[in-house]
Amino acid sequence: QASQTEAQAHPGWVSYRVELLGADQEGIVHEVAATMRQQGINIESMDMQVVSAPVSGSPLFNMKGVISVPPGLTGHGWEAALIHTGSRLNVDITLKAI
Repeated sequence: QASQTEAQAHPGWVSYRVELLGADQEGIVHEVAATMRQQGINIESMDMQVVSAPVSGSPLFNMKGVISVPPGLTGHGWEAALIHTGSRLNVDITLKAI
């Protein structure tokens, strides 16, 4: 039997697919995870890799994963907090409910 995600195990929680892409730099994972922790968001899974940019060959950090958002987070302020963190780090963060 497959284990349940946080969203499946706890009514009202919503799962989102998250993707981050931007110039590789120290501290990206720490900053993004800290923002999620402050919002009460649970990280279900996260895969990270560094790839070369198509034209310049510069290292790009790519992070993909699934997060669970608790029902107590009203509106989309948590999304704005993540996007703001991405802007500060000069990386793009996209979120999609699943």
